[in-house]
Amino acid sequence: MTKNSKQTPATPLSETEIEVLDTFLSELSGPIRSLEGLDGLICALSCAPTQLDYDQYMSAVLGTDAFTDKKQSTAIEKLVTQHQASVKAGLDETLATETLYTPALLVDEDGLAQGNQWALAFLLGVSMTEGDWSDFTKGDEMARLLLPMMVLAHEHHPDPQMRPSPIPDEGRDELLFMMTNSLALIYGYFNGKPITPN
Repeated sequence: MTKNSKQTPATPLSETEIEVLDTFLSELSGPIRSLEGLDGLICALSCAPTQLDYDQYMSAVLGTDAFTDKKQSTAIEKLVTQHQASVKAGLDETLATETLYTPALLVDEDGLAQGNQWALAFLLGVSMTEGDWSDFTKGDEMARLLLPMMVLAHEHHPDPQMRPSPIPDEGRDELLFMMTNSLALIYGYFNGKPITPN
C-alpha cells in the first residue's frame, strides 16, 4: 500500500511508540484523532483492492494540519507505516488461522472499549476507495457486514434521528465482536478466501 511497505517490519508498535503516535493524532483537527481511528482507516484500506499510498491517505488524516518539520514527518511516517504493516500481517494471519484480528480500540475510564472512532474511520476508508465496495454493498448479506460499523459510527451523530437506539454495555460488546468478525469476513471476501471465524 505504501512505497515503504516492503521495507517496513510488521512488528506491533511498542507502548512508547503508540503514545507518540496517539499524541500526534490527538492534536490534529481532522477526522482521525487517535490510534483507534488510524487503525480503523488502515483496516478499511487494507481490505480494498485499490491500494492508496502513504501520502494519499495521510493527506486525509492531516486535513488542514501539517507536520512541524521534516524530523516529525519522518518519525510519524515510520510509525504509521509500521502500524500499517502490522495490521496487514494481522489480517493475513486471520485468513491463515481464522484467529480474529483485534482492532486497536481505546478504553474509557471504566476500561470499556467504545469503538466509535474506529467505526467512523473505517467508513472513511470505505469512502476513499468506494469504487471497490460498490459490488460488495449491493448484496444484502454482504452489506450487512458493515452494519456494526454503521451503528457505532452514528451513535453520537449530531442529528438525533440518525442515532441508533441507546446501546447497553452487553449490546456494545456484541457490536464490537460483530465488527471484528465483519472485518475478517470482509478481508477474506476481497482476498478470495471466504472464511467463517469462530
